Amino acid sequence: LCVIVLAFVVGFGSAVAQEVRVPDEEDVLAKTLNQNSEFYYPELMMRYVVGDTTLTATDYHYLYYGYAYDVNYRPLDNVTDEVLELLAGLGTEGATRQQAQMLLEAAKDVMLVDPFSPSNINVMTYAYGVLGDAEQERVSADRFRKILATIESSGTGLRENSPMHVLRHEHVND
Repeated sequence: LCVIVLAFVVGFGSAVAQEVRVPDEEDVLAKTLNQNSEFYYPELMMRYVVGDTTLTATDYHYLYYGYAYDVNYRPLDNVTDEVLELLAGLGTEGATRQQAQMLLEAAKDVMLVDPFSPSNINVMTYAYGVLGDAEQERVSADRFRKILATIESSGTGLRENSPMHVLRHEHVND
């Protein structure tokens, strides 16, 4: 569990000094629906799903905010209960391989409804690490950092006129 918190702190600290880029809904919609655009949503999402770590900050901007226009976007669905219950059952020594596998399976289910949940992706990173899958651990850590950087770049969060823009309320807590 300490690894999860540490990964969050490291990810948060790496993106604090970015330029603010408020999402322009008309621009996001136009570019993610245009089949000729480099930000065409189905192609971006396919790259994300297969773990393409070459996705840029701009790609993530359109990927994250474009999800609001995807048919699978259901911001009111609560799907993290199983992951949270599994995390609560971990001892102070961390997850066993069996617990990590169960965490990973539950986290993959969450990805179907909330593919950009920083806390869920952080859990996946941890589980992959426990299981010794360095490649998937690296892919998950990359996703985690880039999603947080996308959210953090949308506003300072310090004033009412510069909020950070999130797709789901849970992302505020992350």
